[in-house]
Amino acid sequence: MIRSYRAAMLAALSISLAPVAAALQPTAPTAIELSDRQVVLDGSGLGVMAPIGATVQRIRGGAGDSLQLTAPDQSWLINVQAPRTSNPEHTVASVAKTIQQQVLQTRTSGGRAKLISSDADLTLAGEPAARFYARIPQTGGKAVVRGYTVRRISADRFATFELITTEQAFESSRPVFELVAASAPIGGPQSDIAAKSQAADDGRAFLASLTNSDYEAAINVNHDRWDRLAVPAATGSDADATELSYRRTRARAGRLGEVAPRDADASSTGYLVQIDSRFLGPEGPIDSQGVFFMTEDRSREVWTVKLAVPDPNSAKPVLWTETGSREGDRVTVTIRGGDGADTVHSPRIAPDLTLTQVERFLLPTLISVKGSVGMLGFDAWSSRDAALVFRTETIEPSGTGLRIAAIPSEGERPQVTIVDGEGGIVRTTLPGGAHEPDRVWAPVRPKRLAKLWRDKGLPLD
Repeated sequence: MIRSYRAAMLAALSISLAPVAAALQPTAPTAIELSDRQVVLDGSGLGVMAPIGATVQRIRGGAGDSLQLTAPDQSWLINVQAPRTSNPEHTVASVAKTIQQQVLQTRTSGGRAKLISSDADLTLAGEPAARFYARIPQTGGKAVVRGYTVRRISADRFATFELITTEQAFESSRPVFELVAASAPIGGPQSDIAAKSQAADDGRAFLASLTNSDYEAAINVNHDRWDRLAVPAATGSDADATELSYRRTRARAGRLGEVAPRDADASSTGYLVQIDSRFLGPEGPIDSQGVFFMTEDRSREVWTVKLAVPDPNSAKPVLWTETGSREGDRVTVTIRGGDGADTVHSPRIAPDLTLTQVERFLLPTLISVKGSVGMLGFDAWSSRDAALVFRTETIEPSGTGLRIAAIPSEGERPQVTIVDGEGGIVRTTLPGGAHEPDRVWAPVRPKRLAKLWRDKGLPLD
């Protein structure tokens, strides 16, 4: 988890057309391997499998939802959309021709766009498709290459895949782009698509129903909670379990200025969640602190996350920070890596569908407070993925409380949380891999935690 988080912190997600020629560098061709994790473009039936190591960003906007895939080294960017058409006569060839005409009208300081190649009679996955590439000159003799692949989803909907790369990186980027476009499943199970669409509708209704009393109730339950992450032993004894991490969660009413003291609205009141944790990493303990604030009307939020990772070559840890803010439909997240370089992400969101960070950490209790059952879907910023992700919560009664199976990002296995009748978390089970055991977060008293870790010779604060 920590390694993937560190990698995510280094990943840059936003590349605009203007600086692309200067920013992107070519890479040597390597074997292309796609992730087996499929990301579905909401409501379209289009699934996208990204190359392993690529960053996937879901973007909400007025022009419709889209996916953005970014190479690990920033050498290419692929945008995926599923626009509708009101013209029943449109074909993949005519849609591609319309886009091509628009692209070829592009003029820059370096000159006018020119067509590299065009194929209006492709067959991908047994269905008609069309593709073209165009060169867009930039200053200094450099150029950006844009490519498009068009595939039909339904009678009134087409999938468009857009490649943005440099002329220098085009030959290495082209096979990646063509594989992504050709491998994207179209027409996935309609029941799954309908279920996710309904979950998103129910998620919006859930967020709209939350009141100050609901937030206050969730804060009271989570005002000061300690949890321990461990691999349970076959004996069932905590003394035999493998310790992995612990954390302290504190929730309370607060002010924006406690997280952003220089903000013009520092006096704004709302809700604050602070999480302090220690994780046993391969080089030693990794410490983190996250402080998250949202206003009472959820119109604004700010947060900071700090991570200290042991450096085997220095007595001082490597420091990583994430600073985020949201106002309206725009989120800005700045991630500073261990080398001191900043990466800025600015995804556009749907505020009525997107969890604030405070809500994300209080979600099991909020669900319990509202007595929800069924499936809820939300967008949420994921620090681990450094991206906006779509998550679902499948809720059913369990004894006097609830069982919540959360899928924190599409394609992942569910994390199961048991909540008691008061909204308190009994445990959360994180699924292991093919050869890895499940891990369990469970509440623990501070004195009990200290004794367990000391008896096992583990480092405490």
